Amino acid sequence: METDFQETWFSELEWERVTVMQGVIESSCFQNGAMKNSCFVDSAIKNTKFASIEFNEFMFKGGDFSGHDWSNMSLNKVQFYDVRSVGARFCNTKTWHMGIHESDFSGSDFRSVEGDFLRVYKSSITDAIFDGAILNNAQFTESTLLQSSFRGAKMGKAMIMDCDASRANFDSVDFRMGEMVKTIVYGSRLTQIDCRLSKFDELIEDDDTDWVGTLRTLARPQDSERKEKLGAV
Repeated sequence: METDFQETWFSELEWERVTVMQGVIESSCFQNGAMKNSCFVDSAIKNTKFASIEFNEFMFKGGDFSGHDWSNMSLNKVQFYDVRSVGARFCNTKTWHMGIHESDFSGSDFRSVEGDFLRVYKSSITDAIFDGAILNNAQFTESTLLQSSFRGAKMGKAMIMDCDASRANFDSVDFRMGEMVKTIVYGSRLTQIDCRLSKFDELIEDDDTDWVGTLRTLARPQDSERKEKLGAV
């Protein structure tokens, strides 16, 4: 449906298979309940609040959620496309297969989020905080991670590829079997990382890139090293 919601309050929701397209959603509130298999597409969303909502297979395409507090909610298979969400809060939020695509989540707070299978693609999470988050099997591709902090996060089997992670903090990250490839790490802290069976390949470093306490010998060989050994056989 194409409709506008302005200064509208929804509560005790049981939405399923609802599509809202090209409308204006402003200064409204969605509180308590569930929103499943639904989407807001090309809607002008502004100053709208979602509270105590259980999302399951939901898509937001477009909209401004800057400063929104998603803390302690369930965001199961929620996808954000072309969304502005600067300084939003996701503390202690439970997510599964959440996707951030071509969006701006700069300065957002993801501390202690349970975010297995998170996908971040062609997006900015500059200055974002993921300290203590669970990000196993997460993927960050072609994105900007400038000055973001992942201190103490669990990132088993995660992948960071073709990103700019300059001055990012990965101190004490559990990165077992993860991959960091073709990524800029100028001035980044890659200290005390548990990198057993992980892979670091084609990283772009400088003199300020810090690897103190990370036993890179526990990681898998780089592709160039493997090729050299195979060529020597």
